[in-house]
Amino acid sequence: MGVEANNTIFGTIGPEQYLKGWLKPAFLAKQAVDPDAKILAMLAYIPDPHGTILGLPDPALQNNVIDYVGRLQALGAPDFFDIAGVSIYTDARRGPKSLEKANSLDQTAVRRGVRLLKTTFPGKPVWVTEAGWGADLLGNGGGKCASLQEQAAYVPILYDTAMAEGAEKVFWFGFRDSLHEGEFPCGPWLGLVDPNFTPKPSWEAFKRKIGSDLKDLIR
Repeated sequence: MGVEANNTIFGTIGPEQYLKGWLKPAFLAKQAVDPDAKILAMLAYIPDPHGTILGLPDPALQNNVIDYVGRLQALGAPDFFDIAGVSIYTDARRGPKSLEKANSLDQTAVRRGVRLLKTTFPGKPVWVTEAGWGADLLGNGGGKCASLQEQAAYVPILYDTAMAEGAEKVFWFGFRDSLHEGEFPCGPWLGLVDPNFTPKPSWEAFKRKIGSDLKDLIR
């Protein structure tokens, strides 16, 4: 539950507001209905270690994420959730000769996100609740999106790196490309299949990593 609370694109939601207005009410409601249920708290958004993400100045996001989760810890937030969630989106502006550099940046962002939550909230399972790289099929991203081959390469990078750092679960966002232009340049093309459910190279990489099959998901 929750939002990327430290991501200013959603407005300003301070740690105190997030705890008082989101986590505590959810915890009390859960206790009243099913005390054994678990609360997954979406606690942080991790930006690219260098450059910009979604057109926003990266340093502002980088600087506040450590402070943000630290303040949540100090306020006693761990008493009100069971699983710590983090989303990771790195700078999508790639080129055909930049894959090696891009891989290094992406691994850094994934490691940083998982480590931050594991060290700030010891004993709490960490889930990467969403992460992905958009592959622009129509050339509408202004050169800011990954190629199909790069997107496919990022699938094992994400899963291998996050799991090696101790993440219990990792979720790729998303399954299918959007039929509509999004607010962000590469947002509509984060899917593993296109709008007609035709698999992209990233889907084949996902199948190899996860071991599932397209027909089982859309049946």
